[in-house]
Amino acid sequence: MRDRDFENNVFVKRLKIEEGVENIGYRSFSGCINLEEVQFPKSLKRIGGGAFKDCLNLTSATLPPNLVSIGRGAFEGCTNLKGIVVPSSVETQGPSVFPDDAVKSCSMSERP
Repeated sequence: MRDRDFENNVFVKRLKIEEGVENIGYRSFSGCINLEEVQFPKSLKRIGGGAFKDCLNLTSATLPPNLVSIGRGAFEGCTNLKGIVVPSSVETQGPSVFPDDAVKSCSMSERP
């Protein structure tokens, strides 16, 4: 997905990213204030910086098992994000990926 593809789209509530997508670009869904749910494909490898920044109604996210990189501030400003599952495959994670004090549960799976 390209940078800023759906930035500030207030009509997106639920999102299912199709299988085969490997990258979510910089700020692709930033400012989608009504986005509540995202289903990520297993093929996803990288989430760009600020990809879901300020998605105010996003409450949880389960990142796919083959994800290797999460960009700077990918979920910054997602003030209702209460839980996230980060797979053990993640090798790089930028600063401020998650909102300050909002996430109540962050699980990281163990490496085999």
